Amino acid sequence: MVIHPLGGEILVTGPPDKEEVVGAEIDLDEVVEARKRIPYWRDRRPSQYTELLD
Repeated sequence: MVIHPLGGEILVTGPPDKEEVVGAEIDLDEVVEARKRIPYWRDRRPSQYTELLD
């Protein structure tokens, strides 16, 4: 499943009964805008989950 970075619109889905690789073209400027709106990288706290990565 590929979802539009800004609006949550589903761009493409695969079949429900089997695994399949799907892809879609997206505007990278919209990805940049989405990252500005939802700055999850800013709120990351890697120090809180280092034990999970060891």
